[in-house]
Amino acid sequence: MTTEASIWTSICRIPLQRNGTIEIAFLRKNKLRPGCRVFDIGAHQCVIALMLAKIAGPSGFVLAVEANKHNAWAGEKNREINDLPQLRVLHAAIAAKKGKVIMSELLNSAVDDGTSGLGGVEVSSLSIDDLTRAYGVPDVLYIDVEGFELEALKGAEATIKARPDCFVEVHTRGGLEAYGGSVDSVASFFASGDYRLYMASGDKQEFVPFDRNNPITKERFFLIATARTAEEEGGLCEEVKVRP
Repeated sequence: MTTEASIWTSICRIPLQRNGTIEIAFLRKNKLRPGCRVFDIGAHQCVIALMLAKIAGPSGFVLAVEANKHNAWAGEKNREINDLPQLRVLHAAIAAKKGKVIMSELLNSAVDDGTSGLGGVEVSSLSIDDLTRAYGVPDVLYIDVEGFELEALKGAEATIKARPDCFVEVHTRGGLEAYGGSVDSVASFFASGDYRLYMASGDKQEFVPFDRNNPITKERFFLIATARTAEEEGGLCEEVKVRP
């Protein structure tokens, strides 16, 4: 029998590798650095959040948001074991606005679209803009919400205007369409004047410039949006504040 303890102790201590995953290595070229603020949306048991928190360091802050109660519990245990006070684990779902959503009870939890017949559990939801008002504008957004990425981004419009670097796992043919999303609708949140877009296939070989016509986008893939600098724009970037 698998116990709660055996689930989280199998991933209990995460060494700080030079770069971690391919997307973390890419994000470290820009705003992911010591002292940064990161939101990890759909954090599961916080393996990625641990890596992000070790990079952010004691002067940084990582908020790991996870809708599955057990995963959030395991994530908190991992935070304690790894002694990372700069990491906070929040049990909540992410949606376009504050409210309630029904989540599946699988460990790889997703919003229940009503087609599984398995039922689910009601979870309080927040928007990314709600998190920004509570915790400050993030330098990095890391989003993996099992197909619900369009709804997550709808609730992040003010935050994105502040131009954090963003990673989005785009679940083409893996839930994205079931929630009304598409590759084009996800990419539309990152204006070309504000962001450079990159993509990698599901096996994460390497990131290349985003091309909507590339076959990579026909299946689940990884999208990174890095904010353009003032020099690239030919002028100073105006600071954007999120209003209550």
